[in-house]
Amino acid sequence: MPSPFPGMDPYLERPRRWPDVHTSLIYAISTQITSRLPDGFVSTIETDCPIPIKYFPDSLPQRFIRIALTGEPGELVTIIEVLSPANKTVGNGYEDYLGKQQLLLASPVNLLEIDLLRMGVPTVAASASEEYPDSTYTVSLHEAMAEEFITWLIQLREPLPQILVPLKPGYAPLWLVCRRH
Repeated sequence: MPSPFPGMDPYLERPRRWPDVHTSLIYAISTQITSRLPDGFVSTIETDCPIPIKYFPDSLPQRFIRIALTGEPGELVTIIEVLSPANKTVGNGYEDYLGKQQLLLASPVNLLEIDLLRMGVPTVAASASEEYPDSTYTVSLHEAMAEEFITWLIQLREPLPQILVPLKPGYAPLWLVCRRH
């Protein structure tokens, strides 16, 4: 019998499973992006933000994907965040994430936030909008120095869409293709 959840499986949100799901998602996204980056770009999985913020003292390291230009100093181009419970639970992780988010929104860096957790406080930057609609899952893209957000609002029974991953002006964006195996 096929799964009734063609997109994200809500049973994967269980706190004991989520750390493995989170790490696996980040690795899968990074692998897909790295294989299609044009020359002159590199994608890495990072645990430390290039912008100073407090560390998450009582949780696992918060991983994210960093796309940068190769060479020194390796100009930062795009950050991809797959939100974790620490990012969506009021407390140190939540406050740290919002601080990091605000610094990135004010910088010349693209910020792609992927929220596949139903629990917790809506945290993606687009959720600060007063007319923000309700959805089960949200993907939010803030292109460098833009005023508006591109959002993908996904309901529980919908498959995950293709997601735009911008690079620098003059370079074609990549498309992240979400598939279930």
